[in-house]
Amino acid sequence: MNPQGSRVDGPPPMGAADAKSPGASDNPQPPQVIRKIPTSEVMSVRVAMQDVPTAAVGGVGKHPGHHQHHVRKPAAPPPPPAKDQNTVAPPSGEPVKANPPEMVTRRRTSSDVSMASRLRSGSESYYIDRELEKVVFPYGAHTPKKTDYAKLPRPVSNIAEVNDEIGVDQISPMKSFLGQQAADVSVCSERFLSTTLREIPLFGETLGRIKIPLAAVVQPFAEEVDGKVPLVDLVSAIGEESLSKQNLIRCPRCQAYFNPAMEDDYRLNYRLCNFCYNGFMLSEAESNALTALKGRDLDNARVAPIMHGSVDFVAPLRYYVRDLGEDVTIAKQLTSLLSRASELTSMIPLLNNPMSPKKDVVYSTYDVKDLSQQFEGMGPTGHPHHEHLGGAADEPSSEAAAGAPAVSVLQTPASVPSAPQWKKDIVRKPAYVIVVDATANSAKMGLRNAVLQSMRSVFEECAASRTPVKFCVITFDSVVHLYSRRRGFFQVNVVYEVWDHFSPSCADELFIEFDGTNLEDVNSYLDGISRLEVPANASSSCGNFALSVGVSLLAEANTPGTVCIFYSQPPEMGLGYCHNPTVSSDFSMEESLKMFYDGIIQQCYESGIAVDVYLCASFERMPGDVCLQYVSQQTAGIGCSFPAFEAVSDAPKIVKNLVRLFSLPHAYNCELKLRCSKPIEVEESYCPFHNTRAFIDKATLRVPRLSPDTAICFALGMDDLIRDRERLFVQFACMYNSSVDGRKLVRVHTQSMKASTRVNAIIKGARCDTLVNYYARKMAYNMIRSGTDARKSIKEEVVAMLCSYRQLCAPSTPENQLILPENLQNLPAALNALFKMYNPGELVYDYLQKMLRTLLAPTGESKYSYTRCYCLHRSVYDEYAEGVPEGGWGFACLAVPSSATEIYSDGLYLIDDGHKLVLYFGPHVRWALLQELFGKDLLLNETTANTLSISSETETGRNLLDVISRVRALHVGGQFLHLKILPYCSRYRRLLKLLMLEDEAGGEANYEDFLVTMHRQIKLLQSYRVA
Repeated sequence: MNPQGSRVDGPPPMGAADAKSPGASDNPQPPQVIRKIPTSEVMSVRVAMQDVPTAAVGGVGKHPGHHQHHVRKPAAPPPPPAKDQNTVAPPSGEPVKANPPEMVTRRRTSSDVSMASRLRSGSESYYIDRELEKVVFPYGAHTPKKTDYAKLPRPVSNIAEVNDEIGVDQISPMKSFLGQQAADVSVCSERFLSTTLREIPLFGETLGRIKIPLAAVVQPFAEEVDGKVPLVDLVSAIGEESLSKQNLIRCPRCQAYFNPAMEDDYRLNYRLCNFCYNGFMLSEAESNALTALKGRDLDNARVAPIMHGSVDFVAPLRYYVRDLGEDVTIAKQLTSLLSRASELTSMIPLLNNPMSPKKDVVYSTYDVKDLSQQFEGMGPTGHPHHEHLGGAADEPSSEAAAGAPAVSVLQTPASVPSAPQWKKDIVRKPAYVIVVDATANSAKMGLRNAVLQSMRSVFEECAASRTPVKFCVITFDSVVHLYSRRRGFFQVNVVYEVWDHFSPSCADELFIEFDGTNLEDVNSYLDGISRLEVPANASSSCGNFALSVGVSLLAEANTPGTVCIFYSQPPEMGLGYCHNPTVSSDFSMEESLKMFYDGIIQQCYESGIAVDVYLCASFERMPGDVCLQYVSQQTAGIGCSFPAFEAVSDAPKIVKNLVRLFSLPHAYNCELKLRCSKPIEVEESYCPFHNTRAFIDKATLRVPRLSPDTAICFALGMDDLIRDRERLFVQFACMYNSSVDGRKLVRVHTQSMKASTRVNAIIKGARCDTLVNYYARKMAYNMIRSGTDARKSIKEEVVAMLCSYRQLCAPSTPENQLILPENLQNLPAALNALFKMYNPGELVYDYLQKMLRTLLAPTGESKYSYTRCYCLHRSVYDEYAEGVPEGGWGFACLAVPSSATEIYSDGLYLIDDGHKLVLYFGPHVRWALLQELFGKDLLLNETTANTLSISSETETGRNLLDVISRVRALHVGGQFLHLKILPYCSRYRRLLKLLMLEDEAGGEANYEDFLVTMHRQIKLLQSYRVA
């Protein structure tokens, strides 16, 4: 009898029995003994390269985490899909159930000990289901080369073991590079500001020879995972009474802000600027204030807050108030305030005069009145909500109206002096407008209810943290719905299609003040919106008109904030409607639409308003989706896309995004500048908001909002000789309104670079992740702005860089080896992935969204341009053919190359691309395991594939959710990565191929051939330089 299951010593070869050789015998074969390769083997950076690959066909079968080569016949194609679309099990599961493998005698390990733990321990033998192994296939055929596939350098993330607490021994790329506090607190953490070089050459000519670009990536308001940025009130410490003379300590020539490096060579009141090297004297008040602040030790800190490399200064009033008089002092302002208060008190009887006109006004051009009169005479083609408006609006009774305070619009009497504008600008806390599509298509998808339910979860989290939020909700279909609680009653105000702008004059009636304790009021407000029925004929959308309403609400209230708009379809009517929208990857738009958007953008820049766009399409793409994200790009908002929106799986992403928006510190009304030490200058900036309002010069920008997930890249250059300087500095300064308390602050980050004469140290000090961010932005910027392809020039630049390293640092190495610096060993893999994504010839939607995001992406996000792929389970090694193991199935989390040759039909894989997590499983995964994960009544077909969710009621489901949370923990301080479940039968299974970025795609070579080609180019360039 042929044994159907067996044990082998050491890691078994994946797919060893996938296909037989032509002369293979059908007789039973003894168990195969394979030498185990320890997973802790150190990867060599030197990669042996051969110019001519061997001609061979077949694939490589290997266990996840091990790379052992076995030549075989080309992989068989996948089995045909089942004819019955409502089948309960995949067709491939039938032979496995019909012939269950024999269970080998072995000690049952605890379910908490995963396959990965047993693999690494090496103390046990491993089970192989020989019958299942015969039908398992990989998704890509492997062509063996002479290159050692296992030793190709690629990024690897190590996930904590299942028995470990999250974060104990976990090696996080985000944590190792960005999350650690800088050892020297006199410079800022690399999380806030990182340069491509830690050490810089003395001569600009040397920088040109080594070919490493000099750039700085700034994420000024990154989530403070390693301690808060200290707040210093230097203005109060100096004590200057004249508002027009208040100032921070700055260099009088270059206006650089005080930083610890200015204290290196100080003498009494004399300071030397570390940017322009100009000497200047401090006043006595400034010197005393600085001495007092330097001696202050808050919260047992190692050094005083003012001596940190990252500091928040309270901004002097004259920095943002333009009409201050020269002789205005604090005492005079207080006297003026008291006099104005007494005058306003005397005017109270005038304001309460019963003869004053009392007319309830919501808009300056639209009055609240009987809605039946509004649409009287429109006939059967009148307002689509005519039959629903009666129960939607609760009009207050006359008795209640008499007792409630009336809302009136009065002209300010000329005798009452108005407060100066600057008093309104001192504290400006943000507000939020949530604009939701309520068309019939949105109702069919469940978008409106999903957003409202998500907001309930958001405010539950905000209530737990006592986070105050001022917000309102607007919905739209062919009309705009505004919801007010005037006089304590819930009221719906409807504005049908209007072809002109209007200005809201009573915005306070539309906003809800959530203070952390009135959760019931918020839920009542959201319930009232949910009760408004959507008519069946509300199929048209005036989404862009609703966007202009939301922006106008904040602008007229003189309040910075964010407008979050949810689209389910492109706008088809009203202001800014899309004329014949199409699915396109073109970044151009119609002139009329651009003029409309530019008007909104101008209003956003004047009032400090950002726009976040959520595209919730019924299918993979929404027509006109690129144009709909134009405003968010220009205001530094986020553009979030949900292809084939599903409320159950996509709602967590909405919740997390809104929680980050409401609870994390954001910066509004930002004015920022990058300063560099004298030999360095800013040559270019890479960011999406390139318009005349944003750019003051190459180093100075204005932007409505900077979020914790926003970064800006500056390309730098250096020409002059550095004389007598051990370090050069880069300083980023941003004046902004804090979303926490509305105060005007100045955030300053100061970073340093050591001047060096050692080329080897300069190259080995380069930051790979910052370089990847720079190259990704350069490619995306050129493609979006001018449609040019920068891949060739970037590859030539990298080849020249590696050639210089070989000539200057490793001249005696063999020619057949590609020599990579240890710190740059992952650069080729990242570039090969970027070249496939930012390809003008094959710009698919998933890549398009990543490109638009790249221009705002921080370093910790762009480093995932090379996707991380983890093998969680292989059924061919699962001995539980029947039944459920005690404690449920455990899951390994072993990193495998992002190639289709590593994806097997019996596997469960988790893929992380820095934007989302994709859970993929093939047709040969144990059906009992899938039922444990997704429910006993599981159906798999194209209809149900997009509605799967992991059950938390089973031990197996909780084990998988725990692994997913550990992968998410690698992105500490970054955006939330929502989970997309992608079964083999999904209509969107093409996404799996798009994520396998080591394979050939779009005319770009696979990773292995990419390295070979790069090696050839380095050899040619080296020969040319020698000649």
